[in-house]
Amino acid sequence: MQSKWRLTTVAVLSALAASRVGAQETSRVALDLGFPPALALLWHAGDKLDLRPEFNFTHVSTDPDGNSQTRLGFGASVLFPLTSAGQLTPYFGVRGSYGWYSGDDAPKDWSATGIFGGRYAIDKRFGVSAETGVAYDQLQQGSGQFANKQKSLTTWGRVSALVYF
Repeated sequence: MQSKWRLTTVAVLSALAASRVGAQETSRVALDLGFPPALALLWHAGDKLDLRPEFNFTHVSTDPDGNSQTRLGFGASVLFPLTSAGQLTPYFGVRGSYGWYSGDDAPKDWSATGIFGGRYAIDKRFGVSAETGVAYDQLQQGSGQFANKQKSLTTWGRVSALVYF
């Protein structure tokens, strides 16, 4: 009789503990600090959809005369997480980006990328991610009939640290 009581107590406590763990709220937004350098926000919009807008800024001084160039880049990714395997979440997605350069007759570039990657949760507040893909890039310099357009299909990759709020 006493062993049934212990077994029942253990079963009830296990069920309560499992329900408490399942009821804990997961973080929905993370600061995504990646390489190539970009500042992004990873937003878990749902179980099967993540959105990641990003921004990057580069300022290059080319010579002692003060000639310099600034590049502003904006991008966004739509990610589709697959079934999690513990702390590892594989995903696939698409990414679009646009880059603007300062200066007269400065180039403009845009790209579209197919992505496959994974996120690993180190703990509740920190994680890492890595992804790879294929990018279609277009760089345009100049305008009118003298415009130079370069198109390429290249590999693409990114690694990042995630800090969840």
